[in-house]
Amino acid sequence: MSKKSVSPVCVYTIVHTDRLKNLFLKGGKGEIAENRNWATANRLLQEAQRNNMRMLVIFAAAEHTSDLIYYANLEAIKIDKKDSSSAVTTFRVSDLTPFKDPKPKKTSLIVKSTDRAIPDGHIKPYVICKTPILLTMLKLKLCTYQYGSPRERGEGLRIGTTRYLPRGVFKRDYALLDYFDVWLPLLAPSRELLQWAKNKERTHEAWAKRYENEMKNTDARQVIKLLAELARTTPIAIGCFCADESRCHRSVLYPLILQAAEEGA
Repeated sequence: MSKKSVSPVCVYTIVHTDRLKNLFLKGGKGEIAENRNWATANRLLQEAQRNNMRMLVIFAAAEHTSDLIYYANLEAIKIDKKDSSSAVTTFRVSDLTPFKDPKPKKTSLIVKSTDRAIPDGHIKPYVICKTPILLTMLKLKLCTYQYGSPRERGEGLRIGTTRYLPRGVFKRDYALLDYFDVWLPLLAPSRELLQWAKNKERTHEAWAKRYENEMKNTDARQVIKLLAELARTTPIAIGCFCADESRCHRSVLYPLILQAAEEGA
């Protein structure tokens, strides 16, 4: 993404996954047509461009709109009116980027006109929304992974953020077996918190809040800031044993790093 700041408003719409995937594989640039009149979006885009800002368009899959799957820079909008009541809008995008798993829900978007979330049952395209805070940040070279998973191209340095080392694995094999290149237990949940979480009556949300509070201590906070700065230029990945990232501390740590990047921008 460009280093220009991001407009506080964006466009939500729906496009078939295959269409977006093809655009992504062709460099993340292209045009998309939609049977809607994007007059308001066009006005907001022009306003953003006058202020040297970029405006985003966020996509859900047309075949299943619950999840947000891609976002992109909105470069230009052309509106062809068929008659007084209908129009076709063609919009050009760049830097099409897939959302990471677990993908955010459509209901996480706030409609600008109502200040309320998009209803889960809403299946139509084209809504003006408030830009999610995580997308107002500079794009970092940052991703997450599960210990032992195959490395992806461009993933960069693997940083293990677990409290404990892998059992039965020689130190010399940590990187070879795709666990991590560097172990950084400072960003792991504390032993006390891991013990606290063993009580099944305690919710993941409560656990995540406690972990977030642990990351506010000086040492952890400064290391998070360091990773945020490193990720501007150097690809890094933060990892853990957990298979389900939505139930893992890295689902909390990742946005904390993004937030630190925003504060340092």
